[in-house]
Amino acid sequence: MTTKEERLTMLRRLEARVLAHLAEQRGRVKRVLLARTARRIGRHLLGNWLTAWDPVHLGTTRAVHALERLLRARSLGLLVDQACDQLFHGHVVPVQRALELIAESGSAALGRCVCRSAGLVDDLAAPAPSSLQVDPRLAERHLACILAAWRALPDGAVGTGEAVGSGEGVPRVTVEPTAPELQNVLVEVAARDDLPAAGRLDLLWRRSWPWWEILLTHPLMTPEWQDNMARHGKCWPVARPLLVELASALYHLRGVVFTRMEAVGQPYALCSCPGPEADLGCSLIHWHYFSGAQGALFVNEREAHGQLRDATGRPLPCARHPERAGRPCLGCGCPHLLA
Repeated sequence: MTTKEERLTMLRRLEARVLAHLAEQRGRVKRVLLARTARRIGRHLLGNWLTAWDPVHLGTTRAVHALERLLRARSLGLLVDQACDQLFHGHVVPVQRALELIAESGSAALGRCVCRSAGLVDDLAAPAPSSLQVDPRLAERHLACILAAWRALPDGAVGTGEAVGSGEGVPRVTVEPTAPELQNVLVEVAARDDLPAAGRLDLLWRRSWPWWEILLTHPLMTPEWQDNMARHGKCWPVARPLLVELASALYHLRGVVFTRMEAVGQPYALCSCPGPEADLGCSLIHWHYFSGAQGALFVNEREAHGQLRDATGRPLPCARHPERAGRPCLGCGCPHLLA
């Protein structure tokens, strides 16, 4: 009897043969044309206003989640896996690269995470697992960095952004906008000096949740989804230096796994997926760990700060989170010296 991995390999080989047959024998459809068509489909899907409309955006997510549970009991996991592989999935991005992408981008925003908004995951409700017990010194350091980045924003860094320094001989500097909603949260956090750093960070997470999907204006990201979310009022513009500190704190204090999300091959967002120890994770993390849908989430195997492996190249369990020890390291950027 063949294993699931062998069946998946056979299915992909069959798919390659079908594509080759279509390209060479019948319609003379070349792979570059198929790829171009896929890009158009992906961009149309991400840019269509219906996609970001709550009944579709959240309703489809809930329906897919329910369908996955149903199909898991019907031995159709391979079909679900293939659908994820071809249509909608995530690639683990190490935190080091995530911070680089933010710094390289032209502008940034925080969008409403669909898994959190749809009620599929509440990573603030479950008690923090042992691997995420916050060191007070670490909390103090991250809180200080966040507040310092926020206070360093020039006056007027709210709304649409503007250029300052228009005097003769003075270079014009573009002020990056930061949403007033986020500014108000930070004002509240800064004022709560009666709380320890961990408590103030907890307040920050609760006030900003679920706006934790990172949208970037970057050559590697298609802009349609960010534009669509902005039209529906589902994203907060945020200055990149501040976003770098927020993302770093989310990784080190909340154990999130950054994933580059793709729809029909089009990268559109950098998600801060909760790990499996936090309410069983978002849809992709949940499928990867508990449903065996390998096509839903692709680990960071070969990039910098990639998957932890032994001397023979065999993947090793996560070295940081005991709750992830049953599955190979995701390559999320954890220091492998912990192994």
